[in-house]
Amino acid sequence: MYSNIAAWDSEHFFIRLEAILAERGMSLHELSCRTNTSISTLYKMRSQKNVPNLHTVCTICDVLEIKLWEFFATEDEISPEMKSVISDMRRVSQEGQEMLTLMVKFIK
Repeated sequence: MYSNIAAWDSEHFFIRLEAILAERGMSLHELSCRTNTSISTLYKMRSQKNVPNLHTVCTICDVLEIKLWEFFATEDEISPEMKSVISDMRRVSQEGQEMLTLMVKFIK
């Protein structure tokens, strides 16, 4: 059975965070500055195998301009192609998003 506790321990959290930071060309130090979280706090969390609280995770996601579900989506849940579509959808008007949604429903 799948376990969120096992899947989202500190090690997995920081591996995911580093992957997203790399995608955006952002350092952990820059993230700490933009989230008003000291770099030492982030390093301490990692070394003590702690995961940030929900408020900090939400702040991190806001700075990274992603939704919580995007951070926690595993590779088997969201393919690179899906990531690309999601990224592109952010730049499409609301009307365009509605049209694309209808088109996807039609081709399923």
